[in-house]
Amino acid sequence: MSWSAALSSPIPLPDGGELRTLDHARAFLLKPPRPHCDAPQWQAAIEAVLLVGSHGGPTSSTA
Repeated sequence: MSWSAALSSPIPLPDGGELRTLDHARAFLLKPPRPHCDAPQWQAAIEAVLLVGSHGGPTSSTA
């Protein structure tokens, strides 16, 4: 799957922006550390985005 693949639904950001592609999500998740970056949920999100971008798969979750 290409990093330019669109997400099933845009993800709104607190600043009013949106994540619309896998590349947008990857860049957002890999920015310099935030206080919550060590949280298991954050690490799982990074792993999921990298797996989908590298190996393909759905760009939405029912969770």
